[in-house]
Amino acid sequence: MDEARLWKNCPRCQSRQGVDVFLEHIQWAVSAAVKLRPEVRVLIWDDMFRYWPLERLFGAAQVWQQAQPVVWAYSRDVIIEIPARTWLGYQRTMPNLWIASAYMVCCTVD
Repeated sequence: MDEARLWKNCPRCQSRQGVDVFLEHIQWAVSAAVKLRPEVRVLIWDDMFRYWPLERLFGAAQVWQQAQPVVWAYSRDVIIEIPARTWLGYQRTMPNLWIASAYMVCCTVD
């Protein structure tokens, strides 16, 4: 799920919370990927769930055993861009973590 903005449009999902729809989809996608290619590492960009209630995301611990989040920001310094509460929450729950930025694209020097 990349840049998903139009979800919860079907009748089955409209009454559900976004985090539940997201986690159900991620659990399905990660399980399918691992089943097809167990040697492949599944990466999930965190900008789709970064500001959701951490307790809900961390309740899906089995996802984080099979997938690794990528902390992502259009910034030169991802560490500063992401709230400290988020870093602490990720540290508590996720055994592995990647960090990525797009500073060459977003922050050119005149």
